[in-house]
Amino acid sequence: MFKEQVEAKTIAQGALYRLGWLDEKMPPVLSAEVETTRLSDERATLKPADVEKWIDDWIDTHLQDAVIRKQFENAARIRLAQGRDSLSPLQLDTLATIVGRLFPSHVELNVWLAQHGIDQLALKAIERVTTTLHDAADDVVVCLDAFTGEKRWEARFPGSYVQWECSSTPTVAGDRVYVLGSGHLYCLSVKDGHKIFSLDTTSKKGSSSPLVYDGKVYVNSGGLLCLDAKIGKLLWKQDEVEHSNGAPQLWRNNDKTYVVCSSGVNDVVCVNAENGAVQWETTPGGGHSTPVIVGDYLVVQSHPEPPAGVEWSYEHGSLACFKMFVDRAEKIWEIDHKERGANPLIYHGYVYTISGGHGAASEALKVKLDTGTVIYRKKTPFNVECATHIAVDGKILFYGQGLCMIDASANEFKILTAQDVWAERCTSPVLAYGNIYVRGYGGVACFALPLRDDKTAQGVQP
Repeated sequence: MFKEQVEAKTIAQGALYRLGWLDEKMPPVLSAEVETTRLSDERATLKPADVEKWIDDWIDTHLQDAVIRKQFENAARIRLAQGRDSLSPLQLDTLATIVGRLFPSHVELNVWLAQHGIDQLALKAIERVTTTLHDAADDVVVCLDAFTGEKRWEARFPGSYVQWECSSTPTVAGDRVYVLGSGHLYCLSVKDGHKIFSLDTTSKKGSSSPLVYDGKVYVNSGGLLCLDAKIGKLLWKQDEVEHSNGAPQLWRNNDKTYVVCSSGVNDVVCVNAENGAVQWETTPGGGHSTPVIVGDYLVVQSHPEPPAGVEWSYEHGSLACFKMFVDRAEKIWEIDHKERGANPLIYHGYVYTISGGHGAASEALKVKLDTGTVIYRKKTPFNVECATHIAVDGKILFYGQGLCMIDASANEFKILTAQDVWAERCTSPVLAYGNIYVRGYGGVACFALPLRDDKTAQGVQP
């Protein structure tokens, strides 16, 4: 999804969060202490890999009251993690008064900000997250050279402006690339981006990534759709699968193929891959996350309906594991875990999730797959949303406070290294050719990641 560039500028609510805005304010005395520490020389000289341990120590020393810690630990972590690059609480309160207001150009916006006490350092941070809006928008797919970053081709089609609700990850299969836009599924040539076919999905919401298998394409958009991957003919549609931003997943059992996907707010549905017939449906599940399957194990992140009288939010959720059968799924374990759409990762018999954001407490969790035994559970300052972690060579990489790496075998959560890069909040790093690729504001960054017995290309950061 691409917003057409116009001169007008606005500050969205999401931009305010990225700048360090807190929904729940800390008490004045605690806030002042946190801000003094955030701006200190000690914080400024820390290496990215040392920030998390430093915050842990500060929290243990300064938030010893259990009630205060429970209520304000996450807020303190977010502010301390920002460092000197963040705006002050007063500046953020000022920005909050103009969220959604449209300024004719960046000049008018900057004049207003200057008149209301926003300094040059803060202006630079705000400039990175201000958006240009236009009611009309295009669906755009761009192909870059993986080694140089040079644009090979760009495919553009008329689309609809639907904000974040259209952010599908393209799927490459052979000489074709399949991508869900704002109302259409596109099949393009990998070579030059020309359109081979497109299908009207009837739904403008589309963050589900296509699944391609055995000559068919499966995608969740206004129901679970199955298409002929060669010509784009719709083979079947299962309306019992409600819209979800998670991608469909493949499950093989006794030489038969099934598709498992999130449905609506709190369900997971398994259907026959040939005809779309529902095999079983279970809870918890749903939400923004993609189900993860290894063998007959299914791990899902849920966002269930809260108790009666309680407003729905990301404060309600759990991580659950099921054993799948053809006619049912049996729950093995379920752990309370609040997050916003970050996909679980199964690696060497363990489940990992590092998540948080929009009211969900930021948390790193490692769990034994077959038993549900919690290896570690730790608060973090990260804001990992709607993203996927990747595992490589015994390490797990994710975008948190920069591009971060942890040891998968460790029994405690500790950042090994962190590359300072300003990336999109819902970014999933991608590994290819021994390099790591991250989507940032206004471009794609490439970092060299030498692997054992592997020749790597030189990383390039635009």
